[in-house]
Amino acid sequence: MAELSYVVGLDLGTTACKVMLFDMAGKAKAFARREYPLYAPSSEISEQDAQDWWNCICSGMREVLKKSGVGSGKVAGVSISGQFPSFVYVDKSGRPAGRVMTYQDARANEQANFIVREVGAERLVELIGLPPSFFPTLPVAKILWLRDHHPSVYKLVSKFMGAKDFINYRLTGSFKTDFIEAWWTGLARVRDYSWSDELLEILGIQPDRLCEIVKPQDVVGCLTKEAAKATGLKEDTPVICGTADGMCNALGSGTIREGVVADSAGGTEIIATAMSRKMPSSMGESTFCWPHLIPDLWIVYTSTATSGSSLRWFKDQLAFEEREAAERKGISPYELLDAKAEQIEAGAGKLIFLPYMAGEYTPFFDLKARGVFFGLSLDKRGEHLARSILEGVAFSLRHTLEALEDLGVRIDEVRTSGGGSRSRLWNRIKADVTGKPVSVLDVSETGCLGAALLAAIGVGLFQDTESASKAMVRVKETLEPDESKFEFYSKLFKIYTELYERLRAPFSELASI
Repeated sequence: MAELSYVVGLDLGTTACKVMLFDMAGKAKAFARREYPLYAPSSEISEQDAQDWWNCICSGMREVLKKSGVGSGKVAGVSISGQFPSFVYVDKSGRPAGRVMTYQDARANEQANFIVREVGAERLVELIGLPPSFFPTLPVAKILWLRDHHPSVYKLVSKFMGAKDFINYRLTGSFKTDFIEAWWTGLARVRDYSWSDELLEILGIQPDRLCEIVKPQDVVGCLTKEAAKATGLKEDTPVICGTADGMCNALGSGTIREGVVADSAGGTEIIATAMSRKMPSSMGESTFCWPHLIPDLWIVYTSTATSGSSLRWFKDQLAFEEREAAERKGISPYELLDAKAEQIEAGAGKLIFLPYMAGEYTPFFDLKARGVFFGLSLDKRGEHLARSILEGVAFSLRHTLEALEDLGVRIDEVRTSGGGSRSRLWNRIKADVTGKPVSVLDVSETGCLGAALLAAIGVGLFQDTESASKAMVRVKETLEPDESKFEFYSKLFKIYTELYERLRAPFSELASI
């Protein structure tokens, strides 16, 4: 195994897939990114084509192998970090029988209500451990929606699975899933993460249509001849199961002890940490707990609704000058927005942004909440708005971290990753707003790195998660908070939190018009 010194980590996201090749020191040897469409003809429907995923992964894999110059024979294993909980269904030949319903798809509200009525809300929480409010987006409700609305297609379905499980099937021909993905179908018992016979019987879902449940670090099979040809990898290369993107981001951030918080700053803000004390499986509507891969540790996981998405909205809708200038210079418009925002003093001239552009998940669950600029005046320019967005997202992060601390979570350091972590200004603002050290990781694509860790563990290159993390996860820079700025931001943060409380009722009234 010594000569097989590289692993591949795949991150199958909502808008794009990323492919990275790593050595055993966690150094990225090559990177490829491919975007694919999201079909959203209405506010309730959010779909993708699983064949798009496969095509992009195969293309990205070939690019990574070519860029790196690493021969396919030196790749020890492959693993995947996947968007979740998305709903894929295939026929007996293994082909998708329809478009994927992503985790954002909420068409199955009627079916979710049926599940709650049939099982009972209390019994459902006791069995599954997830709040009933989440069930419209879970695969269990979408299975029933498919049966109710497309019975002829439903009859053709051989297997139901998650996003990464479909890619694993295309790579190996085996149908397997990990315990986290299984739990988030809404069909697995919270006690032992096995399929719930009781729920399957009540809902009339055949258990043989579900995948076998394994551990994220387990080998699910080896590359078939066809998959090897499509990806450029060697036939019989081991494929390790992988897991949900939130878990992979935590692993890729080095959350192997208490006190380290992973902050994945993408379109949403995914926040996860390790605890030695087992928490309830769900706390409120959007904070969850599941077993860590390290014995006697638990992952506490939550997310906000929009973070990077707020800045992207500003860039797309209002930053016309920056977009044109960036195109002329051949750079990202975000670099220009950063440079302009950095010229504005802390507090953005007392302009406060509420980043609830698609509602909010944490620390309160309110899908009717909306984005707000508070404190606009005639002296404000675009750069004030840009900075207030950066600060508003940082306020949201602080709000969430304080809610986690109220649950007993210890926070010594925030490790940021994802697209947002490329902005040193944003990282600095997060440190000053939260009062916590913010560390920037050597690898910003922690979903890919977390998957690569699982691959390395699965094929035996490392004995366990702890040794793999210590070898492959590195902090590049740590930004300490400025005490005077923290005190100033704390005054604005008090107003920030009060704004939602005062606007909660008007948000609801606006949604009902």
